[in-house]
Amino acid sequence: MPDVESDTYYRYGDLTGILKGYPEEYPQLVRLESIGKSYEGRDVWLATVTNFATGENKDKPRLGVDGNIHASEVSSSSACLYLINRLVSKQGSGADITYCLDTGASYICPRVNPDGAEWALADKPRIIRSSTRPYPYDEEPIGGLVEEDIDRGGRILMMRVPDPSGAWKACPEEPRLLVRRERAGARGQYYRLLPEGRTEDYDRALIHIQPMPLMMLTPPTIAPR
Repeated sequence: MPDVESDTYYRYGDLTGILKGYPEEYPQLVRLESIGKSYEGRDVWLATVTNFATGENKDKPRLGVDGNIHASEVSSSSACLYLINRLVSKQGSGADITYCLDTGASYICPRVNPDGAEWALADKPRIIRSSTRPYPYDEEPIGGLVEEDIDRGGRILMMRVPDPSGAWKACPEEPRLLVRRERAGARGQYYRLLPEGRTEDYDRALIHIQPMPLMMLTPPTIAPR
């Protein structure tokens, strides 16, 4: 059984070691996989817990459990480790848990946000709410919008659309220009910047945006950072 202390918040390396110990000791009950990489390149671990002798996890009812979505919510990682511990240690001796493992599967991700947790658990902690991924993001999600010269005017225009989560704000010195907002929590009028175009495979990502009148279309005017 991996040695898990209930009074310890584990940093990424120790947490990874503990999680890898479960399938080594309980290969019939636990499988561990990385479901992706964090912004800083850490694996996001997912433990699949079931009695594989009674069937594959994909063929059973499934329960999803995750923890540590926000950077400093590290106690939920401990709760996930406790759950894994409880399931594997009581299999065969606890009737309810044995039944759950025989007939169902649990998908347990103890740390969705490993980068933020490392900041929170550092020797000199830095607390952020979410991930260490910078905001505004480097890429511009535009929800299925494909750039196209719709009016055949010879150029693709840009439109600023009011959006509280937008990455742009009016330049203080020249309001016709746009500059990046400083941080997510700042108050003020913000915009999402969209090109002229059409939508393909529209996923309703822009459903809450109220478009400005067509007269607000202007050529791209973005001030340098």
